[in-house]
Amino acid sequence: MKSFSIYLILLFALGTALIEVVIQLTETVHLRPWMHYTNIFYALLTFILYTVSSIGMRTKNHSIFVKTVGISTFLRLIFSVIFLFIALIFSGLEAKQYIIGYIILYFIYMVFEIKLLVPNLRPDSANTQNDGDARK
Repeated sequence: MKSFSIYLILLFALGTALIEVVIQLTETVHLRPWMHYTNIFYALLTFILYTVSSIGMRTKNHSIFVKTVGISTFLRLIFSVIFLFIALIFSGLEAKQYIIGYIILYFIYMVFEIKLLVPNLRPDSANTQNDGDARK
């Protein structure tokens, strides 16, 4: 969990820098506050959902782990759609520009979480050498 937190902080800083660069290049300064709110939202959501998934990883029951990962993925989608609607309703932003940035951040944080979850899916995989053949 400690390395996850460090990576998440680095991803958040990278996301913040990326937002600033894109805003300056595309001259969409009006998007700045809402893109930063989105970055904060995704960092918090990723931390909370990774914590839920890590609870499932610590159990010996594989079905509990699968359920917690499935639930966290579903919650990410639901909370993201709710946040998107709230942002579009209250901000008065141009939908197309904001949604493109929003989806990019969504996938960046989702890939980040999956990248850190996958090594924990099969902790004994380092001990089994089957040369890529699933039949062995």
